[in-house]
Amino acid sequence: MAETLTNIAAEVVRNCNNLKGKVQNLKRKIERLSSQAADVIVMLREAELHSSKKRKREVEDWLTIVEKKKKEFESLEKEVNESGFYSRIQLAKHVNKMIGKWQNLSTKKIWLSLRDDKVLGIGIYGMAGVGKTTLAMHVHNNLLTESIFLGNVYWITVSQEFSIHKLQNDIAKTLDLDISNEDDEKKRAAKLYLAFRTKKKFVLILDNLWNGIATEKIGISPEMNGFKLIITSRSLEVCRSIKCQVNIKVEPLSEEDAWKLFIEKLGYGIKLPSETEGIAKKVAKRRAGLPLGIITMAGSMSGVMDIHEWRDAME
Repeated sequence: MAETLTNIAAEVVRNCNNLKGKVQNLKRKIERLSSQAADVIVMLREAELHSSKKRKREVEDWLTIVEKKKKEFESLEKEVNESGFYSRIQLAKHVNKMIGKWQNLSTKKIWLSLRDDKVLGIGIYGMAGVGKTTLAMHVHNNLLTESIFLGNVYWITVSQEFSIHKLQNDIAKTLDLDISNEDDEKKRAAKLYLAFRTKKKFVLILDNLWNGIATEKIGISPEMNGFKLIITSRSLEVCRSIKCQVNIKVEPLSEEDAWKLFIEKLGYGIKLPSETEGIAKKVAKRRAGLPLGIITMAGSMSGVMDIHEWRDAME
């Protein structure tokens, strides 16, 4: 019982000590999403000024929620700075909940963008191993069950040493189109364009794009109605070069979330001995919050109980 109480007390202290760090993390997320909301407002006003289209209610609702959460955070930040120890315990719980809600807002933004006729390109960017492909695959799998795009959802994995010719071939295969007898790049693009035009609505996902491309070279034209282009890239500049109207950054996991993922993928189902757990936490921390590295390391250490092997892994 005494040991349990000690562990609980230690956890409370850790949560309080991490509070300001979590608040700063949340502040960065809010500032980034607020900037994106400001960009969306500018884009909507521009569209409304030059056309008869009006913003959709769900987009307006999203903007309202972002503004509401921004004000809620400002109040929370002030409260954290003025709080004592005991009130900080409750504030720590509040911050954790708010971080989760803010992440949901970012995911919701992707779905709103897919339903917004004015948004043609969506960029998902971030450092290697941070989870861009996982997020894009989640969107891809859900889109397959959505009637709005009639099942016309195409996934292309782009290699670092890609060429327009190879990318054209990969897209053609996905569309069940044979362009192998055509060598001229423009004629190949025209055939892809005609194949895409037969689809009333479609989504093309280009995963792991390293360089900007002219979308016309792969049969995509801004004049098309009902199409969406989603790309994942390490570079925001690549997303911007393809004129993605919405760009979403995927952040590394917090230290706390990284540890939770590590334990989940470790799959012991039992609590590690305290000394071994301390080393395991250091191993997880060295993955720098990157889900891919965390999952890989946890998989390699699954079933390992010997403390010496954990020390070797840490080194």
